[in-house]
Order: sequence, then C-alpha cells, then structure tokens
Amino acid sequence: MKPVNLYTLTRVSDPHRFSSFESVLSVRESIQNFKEHELNSLRILADQLLSAGKSLPLLDGFFFSYRIPQISKEFDLLRIGRDSIVNIELKSGMVPTERIEKQLTQNRYYLAHTQKRVLTFCYISKQNRLFQLDDDLKLREQPISELVDSLAAQGNLFDGNIDTLFRPADFLVSPINTPSKFLQNQYFLTSHQEKIKNQIVALENSRTDYQFIGITGGAGTGKTLLLYDLAVALSEYGKCCIVHCGIMAAGHLFLHSHLQSVDIVEAKTITESFDFSPYSFILVDESQRIHLNQYRIIINKCKAHSQLAIFSYDAGQTLSNKEQNADIATQVLSLDHFTGYSLTDKIRTNRELVSFIRRLDNLHSKDIRDAYPSVEILYAEDISEAQLLISYYRRKGYQFINFTGSNYYSSSFDCYSSDTNTHRVVGQEFDNVLMVMDNTFYYDSNCRLKAKEHPNPNYLYTKLLLQGLTRVREKLALIIVGDTSLFDSIIGIVAPKQ
Repeated sequence: MKPVNLYTLTRVSDPHRFSSFESVLSVRESIQNFKEHELNSLRILADQLLSAGKSLPLLDGFFFSYRIPQISKEFDLLRIGRDSIVNIELKSGMVPTERIEKQLTQNRYYLAHTQKRVLTFCYISKQNRLFQLDDDLKLREQPISELVDSLAAQGNLFDGNIDTLFRPADFLVSPINTPSKFLQNQYFLTSHQEKIKNQIVALENSRTDYQFIGITGGAGTGKTLLLYDLAVALSEYGKCCIVHCGIMAAGHLFLHSHLQSVDIVEAKTITESFDFSPYSFILVDESQRIHLNQYRIIINKCKAHSQLAIFSYDAGQTLSNKEQNADIATQVLSLDHFTGYSLTDKIRTNRELVSFIRRLDNLHSKDIRDAYPSVEILYAEDISEAQLLISYYRRKGYQFINFTGSNYYSSSFDCYSSDTNTHRVVGQEFDNVLMVMDNTFYYDSNCRLKAKEHPNPNYLYTKLLLQGLTRVREKLALIIVGDTSLFDSIIGIVAPKQ
C-alpha cells in the first residue's frame, strides 16, 4: 500500500467509483468499500486543509484506511515523516469525548514503536471541529491551523510500502510469553474481545447463582489473552483461580507470583480435596484438554459455592484419543446456567501460515495463496543432517518444537534434543517455529495427512503436529527427513504455480 494526495483522492465522490479509484492510487491488494459519510468527511477535511494551508503538496503522503496485518487495527489517516507520524481519525458527527480519547490513546500505543513523535487528531466534519490528544493523554480542541502546522513541519515523507513499518509481532502480547508486558497493560483487546469482556462483567454484576460461560475459538483468535484479561478484571470483585490444562511455563509461574487475587494452577492438581471455597471465579484455559473427572469436580464445586466458571476451549486442539473421547466442548455446551461466546477473528496467526497449515493437512484444501514467503521447506537425508539444520535454525531465532514422546517406548523423534515439546507449548506462541517430519507421516489416497501410531497409543501425531505449527506468528520452517515422497508433496504446496 502506498500513500496518496488527499485532494487528488477526494475529487471522486461516488462511493463505488471511489473504491476502485482509491485501490489504484494506493496500490491496495484488494478493493475496499467505503460508506458515503466516510467519503464526505474525508473530502471536507481535504478542502479545509487546502484552504488553511494554501498548498496542495501539504496533502501529499497520506495513507488512507490502513490496517495493520493480522491484528485488524485500522487508522483512518496516517502521514509518516522523518521524525513524526500524524494520525487523523475521521468522524461525521460528534461522539463522546471519552471514546475519542480512548481511540487516540490506543492509536498512540500502536504508533509509538516507530520511535517517532506521534501526533494524534480527530476531525468532526459536520461541526468542523478538531481535537488533539496531548502529551498528557488529554483531549484538547485545536484550530485547524494546528494540524496544518504539524503537517508542514514533517519532512522526508515516507512513500514506500507501509506494511514494512508495522510487524504484527510488535503488538501481539501473549500473557504467557511476554508476562511483563501483560502486567504493564501494554496491550489492547479487539473490539470483539472487549465486547465479550464487558458482557461477562455485566453478567457477574447481575447473577444470583452459579454461572457457566464458554469462550471458544480457533488457534490465534486470542482466547488466552481474553481469559487472563478477564481474570484481572474479575479479581476486583473477588479472588480468581486460573486452571491451566497443560504444563505450566515460566510465564505462568511469573504471573502467579505477580497478579493480585489471581492464582494459577495446573489441572492435574484438581482433585476432590482441592479447596475452591476461597475463589469467586474459576477460569479454565485450554479446557478441551482437561480430564473428565477434573472437569466434573470443577462443575460440582462451582454449583456448591455459587461461583462463576469460564471455560476457554478449541475442540480442534485435542492431542490424544482420551481428550477426543471426553469431548469437553460438548460437555460445556450442555451445561445449565450457560452462556457461550465465540471468537472468530484471527488476531495472532498469519493468514499465509493458516493457509499453509490447512493445505499441509489436506493437499486439496481450497485455501490457496500465490506464494508462501514465510514458509521454508527443507530436506535432510538423515538424522545427522537434520540435527545440523536444527542447530542452524535455532541460531536464526527459531523455536524448535519436538513431538511429545512416550515414557516407555522410543520414537524416531527422540534423537532430536529440544527444550520443549508439543505438550509444553500449549497456550504459548513464538515468532518463528521449526518442526521435523519423517516417514511417520504420509498422505492417503484422498491427499489427507495421516501418521503412524504414536508409541503412546493415546497420543495422535497429526494433532501434535497441528499443536506445534499453530504456535507460530511470523515464520515457519519444516525439515523433512529421509522421505522424498513426503518432501515432494509438501514442497508442492509452496512451489510457484505454473
């Protein structure tokens, strides 16, 4: 996406014609639809700036309706200079100043990582009023000349691809992998997450008996962040217990020791003797992995103590036959006093990587992209070559995730040393992920990925692979060891189309 001149852009007023025209000027990947009132506000602002600044070049260099990839954070107008960024949000009519202040504060957070001075404005077109968020994060009304001066002071306007300035990983906060940022509130929820949070808090304020809540969503939809944010919010009303259905990582332990009125425990500690009475709220993360008897204990204790329990889950992320058979997702949906919410927007996972993972699972998947620049498929003749590549990619910043092994029987993956495995990364995420595949995996006649039986017959290799792959945020590397047929099938996913 490239910048445009606002005057040139706004001479076309018909919404349909404008959308096509804008996509050509900005070199946008796809045509974006705009509403008539949005275009009117943009045109009025352009005319006001031209009238006050008396200079057409003053309207150069604007990125219109830019959205940061993956996280769906959108800015109406951005103008990027050598030392400063000017952000202008457009409103047709007046809205509560608290909403404007909140939006501009969020915008400043997202723009601050550029290490430039951030100037954020909001223009109300029907009233011709301009507001600016000052350095104390307070909203002040300003004359249009203040915006003109800010634009005139910018030099060396950026005119390249704006995506190169915004790495989604800079803004995606994981409570487990970056607990310090979480504790310092250096994150924002999406509007959808915020809406669910507000509804749950409101439900807590009105309930008179026990209450069960389900939050479901696929990998990368922000379930864990929302759950931990809810724990912090609800801890103002009473003590919270977060049950992690997996192996606790360093981030869990850090949060457990630093969060006020929030305890974090492993699901394996949940027995009939576990004392839930001090808690007002029980929040279960990765609920699809909890054992059925532990799940029933939580339900019964919740009812006995009139507590609120929140189950966060993804039915597709089970790792074993036992978890599949327990089918906790269906169990949760059948609860009385139940309210369910669904997260659908992918806010973590790179859409390119989503497409690759889907096609890896099913070579006939229709989720096809022209290119997969974030995916590397490598080949190793044998274990020694694979180990050399693993060491090399670790030095490049990749997290190697090995398959969880059996306590009693060996597998072909045991020779690869790793500080983590597919069970230990539950609920976590990494910028760059590396995994290994060999002739354990194969494609059936329908081009679906299959695998031999795991040494622990309860574990499912294909599910373990999916768990590891979906921890990735930016780059993925796969090493195929000693199986040219498997390599040919997978390299075909990323090879240029003829």
